[in-house]
Amino acid sequence: GIALVDHNGIIVDCNPRSIESLGYRPAELIGKSISDITYPDDIESSLKMFRQVMAGEIPNYTLEKRYRHKDGRYVWCKISSSPFRGKEGRVLDAIVHVEDISEQKRAAEEIHRLTLSVDSSPIIVIITDKTGKIEYVNHKFTEVTGYSRDEVIGKRPNILATKETARDTWFDKILKDQIAFEDLWKTITAGKEWRGELLNCKKNGKKYWASEVIFPISNDKGDITHFVSLHEDITESKKISEQLSYQATHDMLTGLINRNEFDRRLERVLLSIQD
Repeated sequence: GIALVDHNGIIVDCNPRSIESLGYRPAELIGKSISDITYPDDIESSLKMFRQVMAGEIPNYTLEKRYRHKDGRYVWCKISSSPFRGKEGRVLDAIVHVEDISEQKRAAEEIHRLTLSVDSSPIIVIITDKTGKIEYVNHKFTEVTGYSRDEVIGKRPNILATKETARDTWFDKILKDQIAFEDLWKTITAGKEWRGELLNCKKNGKKYWASEVIFPISNDKGDITHFVSLHEDITESKKISEQLSYQATHDMLTGLINRNEFDRRLERVLLSIQD
């Protein structure tokens, strides 16, 4: 919508569309000062630019500010203002274009809150595009792996692969080895999540076990646009589990298998011979 404002910031004219998001009728605003419906914290900055335009110091300006709705709440708007000149070139009024950007602001704030939540998550988060290139990693990723965001953005998750791991990381293996990862591929392309454990390697060469959950992100049309990997370092818990398993099957003094484990293995051998 468009409004016409004089040198003193008084609304001279406005079309209904320019103020429909504010709940007013044109007659309710004509003759009022722009400052009367501007959020207090936005008055100084907007008046400064308005005066510069009216003085011919700048050709135009664009800014985001809040206007007071008729019901008392405030609405975010994008304002573009330029001078309206008479025949002699003298600035008579300002032409103000008003666009309601409340929805965009709400969406941006929601994304910001989500980003803060993900970035402070105790779980490692990796987001790739549909080709497998990393677009985002959270703070926990840099803390655990030692890689900075700049070092991994644009690269593939196989940056974490180890020489002992007889495969690339999940995304590259999906592309290169459909047989080995057929279940994983079918699961995530069906819009479902895949769970498993992978051996990864930090920047300093130290290995760590990760419990991973991988799932696709789709657009409104159902096309996959991204893949998300959530993984947690389970190295310590895995060590404890392996230690408990060892203690349950071996004599702690000799290091040899205990009687129960010997009987279990003997039984397996006898059964295989019978078969």
